[in-house]
This record gives sequence, structure tokens and C-alpha cells, in this order.
Amino acid sequence: MVLPVVIALFASGCWSQYRGDVSHSGSQAIESAIATANASTLAEAWVDSTGSAVTTAPAVVDGVAFVGAADGTLSAFDAAGVKGCSAGAPRICVPLWTGAVGTGAIRTSPAVVGGV
Repeated sequence: MVLPVVIALFASGCWSQYRGDVSHSGSQAIESAIATANASTLAEAWVDSTGSAVTTAPAVVDGVAFVGAADGTLSAFDAAGVKGCSAGAPRICVPLWTGAVGTGAIRTSPAVVGGV
């Protein structure tokens, strides 16, 4: 099955790691970008299809969204939806690059440190 990748980026908030804090609670007391009052206004920025299911959260570092898939591939997308993306709506993006990282599914969110 091919699933769309949907990335939402916000100008504010404090989510320095997966699910927001050391205990991975998924709760962020000082979040200011998304609230009950504006959640209905959120819209897709861009979409793409991966070769297989994506069951983990992406890592977004320096404007690049890294997405791991169940077929063992890691793909990098322009998080802003500009490079490698169509001009129409919905904006459809192709990966900046894709690579095989193992023989099995990627079951954890990618981590990026020092550009690697």
C-alpha cells in the first residue's frame, strides 16, 4: 500500500524532540501555533507517496523532512514543499533523495545530528 506523506510545519512552538519532551508525552504546555480555535484552518502543504507504509514521525532538520518507511528506505523531502514539487494544488513533491538503510522496516523516527 502506498501512503501519502503529510508534513505540517509551524512558525512557533517548542518541540525540540520527538513527542515534545524527555518522557515523550506528546504534550507541550507552551505550544502556541495550534489551538482548538485554529485547528480547523490547518491545510495540507504538500503530499508525496512513499514505496510503503510510514508508521513513524518524520524528523525535520534545517528545512529537510526525513521520513522512514516500512520497506527500509529513508527519504528526504524539502519540508517547505518547494524543491522538487509541482506548482499545482495539491502540491506533489518527489524526494530530494531516497536510500535503503537496512533489510527491514524502519520502526523508529529518524534522528539527525550534525547533518548526518
